[in-house]
Amino acid sequence: MNIKGIEMQANIIQKNIFSYLPVIILISLILSYLYVTSPDVVGGDTSEYMNLYTWRPPLYPLFFWSFNWIGQYQATVVMWVQSFACLFALLYARHWLHQRLGLSEVITFFIMIGIILQVFFHYHMLQMIYSEGIAFPLFVFSFLLLVDCIYQFELKKIILLICLVHLLVLTRLQFYLFYLLLGGLIIWHALKKVPASKLALIALLIVFSVVMGKLIEKKFHQLFPVTATSYGSPNLYFLIHTMYVSSMKDVQYLKNNEEKKYFSEVIQEMENKQLTKQSAPLMLGRPMALPMENTHYAAAHYQMLRIAYPPLKKLSYEKSEALIWNINKTLFKQHFKESLVFYFWRVISTIGDVSVFFIIFIAAIAAIYRIVTDQKWKPTYTQIFIAVACFTILLNIFAINIFEISEIRYLYYGFFLTYCLGGVLADKLFLSRYIYLSDTSDIKKGN
Repeated sequence: MNIKGIEMQANIIQKNIFSYLPVIILISLILSYLYVTSPDVVGGDTSEYMNLYTWRPPLYPLFFWSFNWIGQYQATVVMWVQSFACLFALLYARHWLHQRLGLSEVITFFIMIGIILQVFFHYHMLQMIYSEGIAFPLFVFSFLLLVDCIYQFELKKIILLICLVHLLVLTRLQFYLFYLLLGGLIIWHALKKVPASKLALIALLIVFSVVMGKLIEKKFHQLFPVTATSYGSPNLYFLIHTMYVSSMKDVQYLKNNEEKKYFSEVIQEMENKQLTKQSAPLMLGRPMALPMENTHYAAAHYQMLRIAYPPLKKLSYEKSEALIWNINKTLFKQHFKESLVFYFWRVISTIGDVSVFFIIFIAAIAAIYRIVTDQKWKPTYTQIFIAVACFTILLNIFAINIFEISEIRYLYYGFFLTYCLGGVLADKLFLSRYIYLSDTSDIKKGN
């Protein structure tokens, strides 16, 4: 073999080594972490998942239960399985970002490192026996496939996407938001003159997915019933929001004695402990500024939950849920404007700041404006990715703040998209050797 051939082989080997080195590092990081850690089985929802005793969607409890035959090592095996699922999702995302958006190996590597260090290690996602263990990889695959389906209409891919979203919703209720995105997908392809028969089929499959999801969830809760409203019931969480802006005088608006008794008992104790807006310590200001109000609510939320929950344990699940629902309707109607303003401020606070919210909001509105005013527009993969990421971040924040305070684990998905958006920005503006084109392919070699 001549010297030139040897040099070519050496270059190929060197290129392959540098190509696989980031993957090796990422895998090594995950394996090293798993080797020195153990599953956290004392989390707030963990016991419910482990005992199939939960109001939550059924997929993760059934996933955990499927390893019951392993015995005392069940939680450890679950941790390893969901960790490898998350790792596989990240490696797929790295490949997708490189192939579809043309991001450099360096940028995709730092995106993955950021997600691993913050989400997996700092927030201990991998060791938690929480539904995020399988919701996160399902989200990654669903989101990236959604971008593919918007870029090009392929019926088989869209059917696969609907199936993934179905599984995602059966894991985390907040991802009903994906059905809004699927609705947007239908509208988009309708504007692109895709045959109505195909779009009707997709709409029918989406409806079927929603109905089947509800039936599966109902059947699961019939087989493994919750005898009283759970600590994590969406209705109960929303009640905390409405009671925070209420006061004892609102008892006059409630309809029956049972509602009045429950409300009076709970609101009295909350006010005695200075947990509501009206009873908050005077040092916080009167009236409280919205940032201070949000801070006070975040601190008071779980104490309010501990007060509101115990009286409901005496009732059946159906009766307690009906009681909460009726009180919620009445209080929300009486404090509609106040509740709405507070809700929007919570959304903005969750996303970080007013300026950050409006950066994402402006990008989303700009995408809508372009779609409405230019129906011949053929966006690039990068443009679609940025637009869908902005919509998803906003919808996720709006969804979780309806019922919850902003627990970090509900924000993992936004963190993933934020890192990706940062990578796109860095690569396209500063590191890429390619020229960005608005209406053709994503990449074209420059001079």
